Amino acid sequence: MTSNKAIKFALIGSGVILIFLLLRSLFKKQNRKEESLSPSGNFLILDLDTKRTISDIEPKQRALFGAMHDNLFETEKWVKEIPTLSFNPDWDIQPLPSSKNTVVRFKVWNKAKKEAVDVLFDPYGIMTGKVNEALWQVSAPGTKIFNIPMKDAAQLRAIIAALLQEVSPIKTDHYE
Repeated sequence: MTSNKAIKFALIGSGVILIFLLLRSLFKKQNRKEESLSPSGNFLILDLDTKRTISDIEPKQRALFGAMHDNLFETEKWVKEIPTLSFNPDWDIQPLPSSKNTVVRFKVWNKAKKEAVDVLFDPYGIMTGKVNEALWQVSAPGTKIFNIPMKDAAQLRAIIAALLQEVSPIKTDHYE
């Protein structure tokens, strides 16, 4: 990893930590009681002592967090650069909240609906380890992980189709 790439990677990690610390300090200033917690069970715990989540902060502070996230992950830039994707009409696509330092994330099922293929977009190389390469990362249970260039929609579709057939085969009965 070159020193410039290492510095950029470290800055992204530092930004995530700064957001966490800012939000944690906001909770301590609010001094809310434990009973006011949301029972939603959101995954992002901001105050480890009281188990408060993003749902438990005031709307203005939540908007601030959203703006910081958008700025950190350059969402406006990626809205312009991520290509339009067309998928097989027999597939079911479930968009998911971004996580694991990804900008876009979704699951894909075929008609058999046994296992899903996970697709995430990692523009910074945080998950893929390929710093500053905008890649789709595609995987399914028990398979290897595929990294596909952002603009290669045809290869993305082909890998998804192959993994779906592997983990969720569609059986057809032919009667003569």
